This record gives sequence, C-alpha cells and structure tokens, in this order.
Amino acid sequence: MKTKIFRLLIFGLIIIVTGCEQKFDNVIDNSFSEYQVVNVSPSDSIFYNPTDSLVTVNVQFNTSATIQSVFCYVYFENGEEIYSLSLFDDGLKTNGDLQKDDKIFSNKFPLSKNDPNGKYEIKYFVTDQANSTKFVALSSFEYNNGQYNSAPIISNLVLVDSTQRNVPITFSVDVLDSNGLVDVKEVYYELYKPDGYKIYNSQGISMFPLFDDGNTSYNGDITAKDGQFTTQLTFPTDISTGLWRFEFRAKDRNGELSNKITKSVKVL
Repeated sequence: MKTKIFRLLIFGLIIIVTGCEQKFDNVIDNSFSEYQVVNVSPSDSIFYNPTDSLVTVNVQFNTSATIQSVFCYVYFENGEEIYSLSLFDDGLKTNGDLQKDDKIFSNKFPLSKNDPNGKYEIKYFVTDQANSTKFVALSSFEYNNGQYNSAPIISNLVLVDSTQRNVPITFSVDVLDSNGLVDVKEVYYELYKPDGYKIYNSQGISMFPLFDDGNTSYNGDITAKDGQFTTQLTFPTDISTGLWRFEFRAKDRNGELSNKITKSVKVL
C-alpha cells in the first residue's frame, strides 16, 4: 500500500512539473512568485551593425505589480562579466523600452567590432516589493563582429638557459591578437625530456597553461590582462639531467594556432 501511494505521489509531481513548462527553457526560478517570465531577448544571433552597435535586452513578465526592480548581468563565454544593467519599463527609447508599463523591462549595451566573436550569456534578476531578489531567467546569443579572424602571435619568451633541480623557475611569453586578448583561449607549453619523450601529467594532459591573471603567488604573473602570460615550474630531484625542450603556443577561440617558440633548458 505504501509503495502504491509513493508511486502516485511521484506521478503527481511529474504532472505538476510538466504542467509548468514555459515556451522557452531558460526560466530559473518562478517558484512562489506572482510574476512569471514570459519572454527574454536576445536569444539567437547578433551581427555587428556599424550604424547601431547597441544591443537591446528585454525581459517580459505576465505581471509587474509586485516587482520593485529588474537587472541583469552580461557575460562572455569565458565567464567574464562585461556589463551590469538595470532594466526599465519606462517607455524611454534611450533604454530601448518601447512602451511604458507594458511589463517589458529593457535596456541597451554596446557590442563593437572589437568585441570578440562567441557566445554571450545574460542572467536576469528581479527584486520584489519585499526586497527578495531572485535569479529568474537566462538567455544566450552568438555574436559575430564581422571582422576577419587572425591567429595570435607569441614573442619575447623569458626563460632561463639552465637550472638546478628542485629550484623553482618562472617564465613568460607575450601574446598579441588583433581580435583582442579576450579572443585568446589558451597559452600553453609542452615539455620534452632529453630523450625526446613528451611529458604528460597524471590526467594525461601534455599542454600546460600559462596565465595572465596577476596571481603572483600562485603562478608568478605580475599584472593581469597585460598580454604577458606566466607560469612557474620546479624540476624534481629524481628527473633526468640534460637538455629539456619547451615548446610554446597560443590558441584563439576559433582554434587558430599561433607561431611556435622552442627553447631548450639545461637541467643540472
């Protein structure tokens, strides 16, 4: 009997959940709220427009009676926040809002030809009259800046000629990308033993990252986002001495590879 009741409860829950589906699948939290998200935009593709580089953000509700404020955050695909916006239902064209009190909250933000191609996400939030804030919707779109994509270029490798075992070394390489540093997906090096064998870590990874995050204590990088990518390495005491070969490259978000810089370091 208990098993039968449990099955009926589960079946009832399934009906409730499926019965609350929206026309889109990016609603985050509408539970116990008088307002419901009806629509969000943009949610498809955007191409750079040289005569109007502003992108209009909209979120529509079934009611706005209990809404105190609406805002959103815009993120690039790497998780970097690029804009935070308050959204308005005031009918002002400067905010991209077409009609006052129509339950559509809007604002604009710019995307230029210098902003990278790729996926962008928008997270929408509502603060109600009781000062409770909820994450209510998520939308995403692909951006095309209309510019030719070029591969990154690496240069100015700073790396010692020789080192002792069990002594940390810090090394760096400069990276340029005509599409902007945000277009650089990764900068890495591969390492080869004196016998030519490529080094892999315990996860089977052979491409070891360099960083441009300003985290001096962790990886030795001094200034974030200056185009100089840095990391640190210590050769353990049980490794082979001799010439270890480093190979450096960068890759952009379209998969284009940079030139390669190779240097051998003598481990004593």
